[in-house]
Amino acid sequence: MLAGSALAAGTALATDTAGLATARSISDYRDALRLARRRSKVALIDIGAEWCAVCKVLDRTVFVDPRVLTLLGQLAFIRVDVTAMDADSRTLLRHLDAEGPPTLFIADTRTGRELPDTRSVGRISADAMVARLLPFAEPA
Repeated sequence: MLAGSALAAGTALATDTAGLATARSISDYRDALRLARRRSKVALIDIGAEWCAVCKVLDRTVFVDPRVLTLLGQLAFIRVDVTAMDADSRTLLRHLDAEGPPTLFIADTRTGRELPDTRSVGRISADAMVARLLPFAEPA
């Protein structure tokens, strides 16, 4: 998980100043989309878990790449944490039509719908992440 998250007042939804929200339930996910809407028209949705070895590799390699960080600074970023793999996690995974981590896709922050051809499952390189995010970045 990315460092720097703090619990938002009165909710289990964790957020930070960089635009990252962490969702652990459908309710959290909807709240995260509502917050993300203020930042961007789209959000990168990152489904991960503390026990996911590939997720840890992505955190150490892809999500620290300066190019990826620059692009993420122009979008909203919602981390879906299914570490607990409890009823809320499984319901959220079904809602997102995902089998588990790591799964990444771009979603419309207004509707929550996944944008076509933006999903990846498993490993992704920093170069591929840049290519995925670039079309959604705000022009400089």
